[in-house]
Amino acid sequence: MENSLPLFPGQLFLELVETIAHDLYQVCEDMVAHERIFFKKLDQVLFRNPYGLARPGGAIG
Repeated sequence: MENSLPLFPGQLFLELVETIAHDLYQVCEDMVAHERIFFKKLDQVLFRNPYGLARPGGAIG
């Protein structure tokens, strides 16, 4: 920890909550990024014609 002052129980709890919130935010960001990649690839696979050219508009339009 950066502080040289001792942490009181309330401060320790806030540090813990802050750390958990930050980690959860990172996990959610990663999930959203992977979801976008997944649906982009799914769109390319489902709406590809036999000649390999993507159909204009794709799944979402």
